[in-house]
Amino acid sequence: MAEKTCRICGDRFYASPSQLARGGGKYCSGKCYGEAISGEKNHNYKDKIKKVCLICGKHFLVYPCHARRGRGKYCSTKCRYEALRLKREARIERLSGRECLVCGKKLTERQEKYCSHECYTQDNSGVNHSSFKGGAVESICPICGNTYSRRRALITRGLGIVCSRKCWHKKRAVEMADTIYTRARGGTRDDLGFYVRSSWEANYARYLIWLEGIGEIAGWEYEPDMFEFDKIKRGTRFYTPDFKITNKDGSIEYHEVKGWMDKQSATKLKRMAKYYPEVKLILIDFEQYYAIASKVKHLISNWETKK
Repeated sequence: MAEKTCRICGDRFYASPSQLARGGGKYCSGKCYGEAISGEKNHNYKDKIKKVCLICGKHFLVYPCHARRGRGKYCSTKCRYEALRLKREARIERLSGRECLVCGKKLTERQEKYCSHECYTQDNSGVNHSSFKGGAVESICPICGNTYSRRRALITRGLGIVCSRKCWHKKRAVEMADTIYTRARGGTRDDLGFYVRSSWEANYARYLIWLEGIGEIAGWEYEPDMFEFDKIKRGTRFYTPDFKITNKDGSIEYHEVKGWMDKQSATKLKRMAKYYPEVKLILIDFEQYYAIASKVKHLISNWETKK
């Protein structure tokens, strides 16, 4: 143990080598250490600035960085809580006696202008709405040709171009006709003449052309129909199968080519079976696709294979 002298009271004490290695061994007790880091004995004393407590009027010292952050207002936690209490009482007094702007009901301390959401909605609808801006504008949907109205606020943000979500999906499909997605290998094939979303869909379209040529089916179409789930308010509300096949007996069935089943696709298939049980939908998954490819890929030209 090493014998040391306290820097505050001057008493002699012993400090261990580990304390000296950590930079300790300067003060004999916690009381002397507290005196050393407070008041004029603190080496940062000159850096602090004097402030006056807004509650009790006591003078205290704060660091300039704390004062810039707005923390140098109260000398203690007790005064800070007292300031919050006074602020709350002032707010209650300011709001006391106020009435709802719509129904005239007396407001509580947490209510500013309206007593309920119904009153707020009534006072902020129509011409009083913040996004009214002169009223709605009559427009013609470029997809279905129907006349609809849209708010001016939507026009300024580039929204409300079509009348419904169904028309938006159709518009999006037209815009994506010439888009190429390298991850899914989507794009327009020269031999097909239309856009497909993946090489699997392109190969299946060639397979259907081959079936139609040998007389196995009467005809087929690519994404001609869209099904809407009217009772669904959120999430997936529309579903477009990949292929529509017309058999020789006139019956209709839909084929969905899906190499990887994600959550959204699984939800679409479940809702399709629930809301349209009369529609026959066949899923062409990984096993069925490769079973077809192993049999006919040598008979069909332009068959795409993974490099």
